[in-house]
Formats: sequence, C-alpha cells, structure tokens
Amino acid sequence: MNLRNKISIIILIALLISCLLYINLSKKHPRNDDPYGSLKKEYATIQNEINNLSIKDCKMIGENNDTVLISSLITKRKKLIFRFSELNCDSCVMVELENLKTKIKNNKLDINDLVLITFYRNPRHLLLFKRINELTNFKIYNTINDSLGINKLDNLSVPVFFVLNSELNIENTFIPIKQINQRTINYLNSITDDFSK
Repeated sequence: MNLRNKISIIILIALLISCLLYINLSKKHPRNDDPYGSLKKEYATIQNEINNLSIKDCKMIGENNDTVLISSLITKRKKLIFRFSELNCDSCVMVELENLKTKIKNNKLDINDLVLITFYRNPRHLLLFKRINELTNFKIYNTINDSLGINKLDNLSVPVFFVLNSELNIENTFIPIKQINQRTINYLNSITDDFSK
C-alpha cells in the first residue's frame, strides 16, 4: 500500500468519525428552529401567574376627564382588556390595535366587549394617540399611577390582553409577540368565540 492510499484511508476515517460525532451531538442538542421559543415559554409562565388573580377596583380617568372605577366598566358581561402604556413599543401596540380593528370590522368582536386600559402621563398625548390611530369608537381609560394593583401585571413592559369578569378576576391572559402575529390572531379567535356565545 502506497502513501497516497494510506492518506486517503486516514482522511476517510477522519470524515467518518466527524460525521458520527456530529450526529451524536445533534441528538443531544437538537437545533432550536423557533427563535422565540424561550420568550414564549417565559410569557406562558407570566400569563399563568396572572390568571385567576383579582385586580383592585381602581380609579381610572376617562376621555372627558371623568373618574370611573374599573368595576363600573364590567357590569354583566366580561370584557376583553387590552392594556398598554406610552412606554411600550409603538409598533407592538399598533399591530395589536390593527388586530382588534379587524375583529370588530369583521363582526367577530363587539366593540362594547372591549376596553383599552392605558397609562399616559399627559392625557393630551392619549387623546392625540386616539385621534391619529382612528380609535374614536374605542373606550379608552387611563390608569392613575400606572397601577391595577397586581405587581406582575403592572411591571410588564409589553402590551397585554386579558379577560376581566364582573368579580374583577383575570382570565385568559395573553402577552403578544409582534413578530408572531398569527399567535395573537389565534388567541383573539379563541377569545372572540367565547364572547359570541
């Protein structure tokens, strides 16, 4: 056997060992094809922690500068709440508002089953936001001191959906991810199905 054949056999054996090592490592550490997997998992944990908690009957400021208790908004039926702040990512909020507008336009959600709860330091900025984004028919209320009385919920730096019943218990919490809009659409489909019953 000449030197060239020996080198070829050694290279072939090295390639075979490399392939076997790669296959073995791939089985131990599968590739994560979902770049948002860990974020979805983190949000699912937070959502579960918030579900079944009760918010305090806090005061909010309406568009006409009137003060209302949140319990006065949730009379007989539960409401879908979309909570966001001026500090949240604007495009994240806009995507969700467009999703809500689509549901209302397609008669999948009654606008009376929806309440937007926000926190804007300057109420004029909220009115400007409402006008620019064509939200004239939406009920929007501004929290006082950005608090609903649940630290986990109050400390979120992202928009959040939840259903609030007449006992002020939170159900069906959902934290959207702008880059996975279909996930939000699926959530809204399931929630609006519940509201239409």
